[in-house]
Amino acid sequence: MFVFFIIIFLSLFSTINFYLGSRILFWLHLMEPTLHTGVFWLFFSVFTVVAFFSQALPFSKFSIKLKIFGNYWMGVFTYLLLTVLAVDTVRFILKVTQIQPEFLSTKNGGIAVGLFTLFVVAGFVGYGLWRAKEVKIVSYDITIDKPSELRGLKIALVSDLHLGNMIGYEQMKAMVEKINALKPDMVVLAGDVFDGSYDAVDDPKGIAELYRSINATYGTYAVLGNHDAGRTFGKMVSFFEEAGVKLLQDENMLIDDKLTVIGRKDRRPIGEQGSKVKPIEELVHGVDFTKPVIVLDHQPNGINDARQIEADLLLCGHTHKGQISPGNFITKKVFEIDYGHLKTGHLNTIVSSGYGTWGPPMRIASHCEVVEINVQFQSE
Repeated sequence: MFVFFIIIFLSLFSTINFYLGSRILFWLHLMEPTLHTGVFWLFFSVFTVVAFFSQALPFSKFSIKLKIFGNYWMGVFTYLLLTVLAVDTVRFILKVTQIQPEFLSTKNGGIAVGLFTLFVVAGFVGYGLWRAKEVKIVSYDITIDKPSELRGLKIALVSDLHLGNMIGYEQMKAMVEKINALKPDMVVLAGDVFDGSYDAVDDPKGIAELYRSINATYGTYAVLGNHDAGRTFGKMVSFFEEAGVKLLQDENMLIDDKLTVIGRKDRRPIGEQGSKVKPIEELVHGVDFTKPVIVLDHQPNGINDARQIEADLLLCGHTHKGQISPGNFITKKVFEIDYGHLKTGHLNTIVSSGYGTWGPPMRIASHCEVVEINVQFQSE
């Protein structure tokens, strides 16, 4: 079955890249007829293979550069393919309906179409790179239908930091400054703190010191995401301890005898992540449900579990809200809630689009954010 999947994937990968390469070659030949076809395909094939399969290379300083290159190309490739498909679809419709302007059939018309495609792709990529550097503070005011000794609770939620090749110390410094400016009672890191490798993080000790400087009355808590896994998983776990962050791995914790936080392991980790995920029933032994119960779960596919135990608040990330369009349409179909706030019965669910980026350092149709959650409780 695995071999069959690989064959299908490589066939599809080759077909898409042949189509895209053929269109690029067509436009290049219009501008430079002497361009050698064989040389182009050799360059394009090596370029594409390196860009897409660099993520599988063993860790080294050289592989980091290739992975960064691959991340950028992933974004360019996405919008290049979408734009070329759109252009070819329009040209096909115009040709079939016989309303195609004569200019488009000329050499200059072909060059104009190629340049138009280039500018559109550059526009999307440029906008996505710029938007990924902007971080918004997004606030929610929610009410938990349960009395509490707490007059209120301010939670700072961040998810999907993806520390590694693309995101490091400077981004974390800015994040901690934003969190501290909110003066939260509690901070939650809702998974994917790492991007699959602890070794790829530049200055992890410096970042750990930054996390220790977070000011929160009840501390900082984290759960594992699907990328917080793999060969360096042990180092990742040690990092949380060094950073003064309480990592909850399928366990619950009573905080100041006022509320309980339950942290869930990720259901689909990409690599080694210790023991298997426990059923939700095993995580609630000894929990006092007369007090507020908050569940931390990286992926927002555990809503039914949170409802089952009658939790009050579920905090998630993972989706990036698609990160780059049309990914947002996919996440909206896949998850009951892929972004924002949803209240069903007593359960409030909040899903963040994340602080960092995975793959291409771009954001289109979503944004990077730090979430401020102002919780009020039912009066006695």
